[in-house]
Amino acid sequence: MADSSLERDRTTKKRIYARAGIPVYWIVNLPEKQVEVYSNPDREIADYQESQIFNLNSEIPVCLLGTNLSPIKAQGLFP
Repeated sequence: MADSSLERDRTTKKRIYARAGIPVYWIVNLPEKQVEVYSNPDREIADYQESQIFNLNSEIPVCLLGTNLSPIKAQGLFP
């Protein structure tokens, strides 16, 4: 969960994960009460090609190894 590390999560860590080919990267943004989901990594430029922002009322789709699972309610990720 991102609070004090939000800027580092959006820059350094996101580049590291994209370069490593991590298919989906989530940031639970506590200050703004939203979930940032990054997908489709490009290893060459070390960034994700797609991003989505989900607010507290959203259901976040979850796909694991090509299988769509039940969505997660964003509100359940916040204290």
